[in-house]
Amino acid sequence: MRKTAFGALVLGLAMIVGTTGCGKDDSGPKKVEATLQRGLAAHVAGDIDKALDLYDEVLEADPDNKFAIYNIGQIKQAQGDKVEAERRYRAVLAVDPNYGPALFNLAIIRFDAGANDEAIQLYQRAIAVNPTDANAHLNLGFAYKAVGKQREGDQEFATAVKLDPSLRSRIPQPAVTPTATASASTSPSP
Repeated sequence: MRKTAFGALVLGLAMIVGTTGCGKDDSGPKKVEATLQRGLAAHVAGDIDKALDLYDEVLEADPDNKFAIYNIGQIKQAQGDKVEAERRYRAVLAVDPNYGPALFNLAIIRFDAGANDEAIQLYQRAIAVNPTDANAHLNLGFAYKAVGKQREGDQEFATAVKLDPSLRSRIPQPAVTPTATASASTSPSP
């Protein structure tokens, strides 16, 4: 089973509040920040249409705003539009190749599509950015197992459990083979 981290939303909000400007137009960075914050608030509250409108408004002022691009991708992923979600995550990675949440969620999509080798590379990159991401280690373990790398998969499972013991229940018993159909829990996070 895989999930995205909701905690990244809180971190993202703190990063947004702490930035001095995320827009290309130096005369309106505070407006861009405020619009992004309103979008995040709508997103968390479940008002997806309003969130999308606000994220689009951010992108009109700042087309490379990775937070707005990412959150649109996350919404599309949650809605089951994996093609659009993938497009958005790749756009984020074009702006910031080391943006962990986009690497993680793109890996989920690629794994679900059967692109296991690409998913493995994406999870490895996500772990390089954040070595303590237990969910990335867990999912990398599933991806390794899917390509027959049992030992590597077991090592990643062990690392995941070491980082977050609650993940132990999500790891299959030795006789059980993980599948690519495990569901992903998505929540907004810049």
